[in-house]
Amino acid sequence: MTRRNYKRLGYKTLRVYIEPGLYIALKLRAWNEGRTVSDIVNEALRRYWAPVLQSLRG
Repeated sequence: MTRRNYKRLGYKTLRVYIEPGLYIALKLRAWNEGRTVSDIVNEALRRYWAPVLQSLRG
């Protein structure tokens, strides 16, 4: 997804510093899967926070 599409969908920008080795791994995975690093990070964050979000919803 392009940056414009993220903004249109209401996504917010979060600037973080990522270790060089982890960044390379993310870039390679994104390139290999035809996705963006943002897609992979968002998916990982959703999985990580899923239990918390479910408990907040009831």
